[in-house]
Amino acid sequence: MFVIDGSQRKPAEPRSWFSQNESAIPADQSLNLVSFNIHYGKDDIDSASMPSIRELIAAQDPDVVVLNEVPNPFGRSGSTVDRLGELLSLNSFFLPVERRWWHDHVGNALLLEFIPKSIVQIPLPCSREKGFRGAAVTTVPWGEREFRIISVHADSQEDNSEHLRILGELFMATETPCILAGDLNAQIGDEILSELIAAGAIDAATEMGLEQADQLIDHILVRGVTVEDAGMEQTTASDHPLLWARLALPARAIESDSSAGSTQLPPR
Repeated sequence: MFVIDGSQRKPAEPRSWFSQNESAIPADQSLNLVSFNIHYGKDDIDSASMPSIRELIAAQDPDVVVLNEVPNPFGRSGSTVDRLGELLSLNSFFLPVERRWWHDHVGNALLLEFIPKSIVQIPLPCSREKGFRGAAVTTVPWGEREFRIISVHADSQEDNSEHLRILGELFMATETPCILAGDLNAQIGDEILSELIAAGAIDAATEMGLEQADQLIDHILVRGVTVEDAGMEQTTASDHPLLWARLALPARAIESDSSAGSTQLPPR
């Protein structure tokens, strides 16, 4: 009975982080963002250290890494995302969505160059006994503004439409600059995503004219942010490509921050 109980999948308790020592990103600094569903690391040559996944991420010199399908195996010393963060010299945050074997078993994660002001995890509705999903809203000062990253892994089955509706409403209600990134399990032609684009959101892959952008189910959507560049890296280390974008505040926002005389960290 004890073993059976441990094998049952349950939703994980959402986590939140708040800091009084957050670091501001200079208004004139571009932001390198990576979105990558790593498929639990099981396609890499070593699922514990994930060398191929780590190399792919490091090559982008990222400031923000949004990870989906991140394992947290029972009995290992240190979580997968903590090891990745240490090896990449990035701050790591595990965002569990499923509890199994008496611990937070699987989830999403963030790797950040900076210290965020806050991270608030949001569970998404689940109509099945497994397949738990979640989002998180991360707040970071960028110049004189606060920008928010909504990182997410949406359901691939019957809950997908409801998840996209919830996420779309959250994204459009969030003050700019804001980013919605992760595995949405929907192509950009999906009705709800099309409505977001029609309302002014920008899909980084489409904006940069990436080949097969219309077939991607991983997305980096932005509002109040300029897409300077974007790309996609195919890999055998996951069943998803790595998606990246270089983002910047619009020139008018930078000018506004300069005139305000904000104090910022020097660019890297």
